[in-house]
Amino acid sequence: KLVDKLGNFAKMNPPLREKRDVAGLNLLFRDGKIPFITSDHAPHTIEEKSNPIAGAPGVQELYPFLIDRMLNGDICKELVIKLIYENPKELLSGLGIKLSHTTFMVDINGRGSFTKGNIKSKCGWSLWENKTFQGKFLIT
Repeated sequence: KLVDKLGNFAKMNPPLREKRDVAGLNLLFRDGKIPFITSDHAPHTIEEKSNPIAGAPGVQELYPFLIDRMLNGDICKELVIKLIYENPKELLSGLGIKLSHTTFMVDINGRGSFTKGNIKSKCGWSLWENKTFQGKFLIT
C-alpha cells in the first residue's frame, strides 16, 4: 500500500483513502459534485514528519495536478476553471471578498516536475517529488 510505503509522510487529515474510496471520489469529482479543490498545505519539515504529525505541502502541486488530469483526459477544461476560479470566486464574493483577475499560461506540450531545486515550500520536500506532469506552467 502507498500509505505503508510513505509512512508518516502519508499522514494527513482527512486521511489518504483506499482505492475503492478514491474511485468513488473520482466519480463525484468528474461529475462536478465536488465544488472546490484545496491543498493540505502543512509544510512540515522532514524532521517534523518523523513524528506522526498530520499534513503535507501541496499549494505548489495543486494546479499542475489538475492540469495534468485535464490534459490526460480525466477531467474537462470547464471543470478545472470552475474548481480553481469560478466556484472559489463565488464563495469569496458571498463573504464580501473581491478577487483580482487571475491569469496563468500553460504549455500543453511541455512537461513539469518537482525536484529539490524547484520546490518553493519552506519544508523542501513534496509527495510529488520527481513525478512528471503533463503541461508546463509559463505564467502564474
